[in-house]
Amino acid sequence: MANGGDLTATGASIEQESPVVPPPPPREIPTANIPPPRFTAPNRVNLTEENQSLLNSIRSSAALTPQERNRLFNLMTSSEENGAAQFREVVSRSDLRRMASLLTSDLDRFLEMARNKNGYNRIQE
Repeated sequence: MANGGDLTATGASIEQESPVVPPPPPREIPTANIPPPRFTAPNRVNLTEENQSLLNSIRSSAALTPQERNRLFNLMTSSEENGAAQFREVVSRSDLRRMASLLTSDLDRFLEMARNKNGYNRIQE
């Protein structure tokens, strides 16, 4: 026992073997069914003239005029039947970073949008 091994009744040392553990089976890599991006619609919506003008302004590098800021606010908060589709179409064709910058450039106006039910939902989208 002084050598650390177990002794049998005859006093012979028994070596303990480590059990052999087989390696785990190879893992299958699941293939994901990735849905298409949220804002790409198979059927494009015809933008109103006002929203097409707004889209052009968002795409440009110039600052929005107060009238364009109001159009953006109306687009975000519109409760019209076609309002959500117009919003999605403008977003799908816009530079999202620029649009986010424009939306958050006026904190009071942004908070007003966020407090509006439609605006809140569209901000989340």
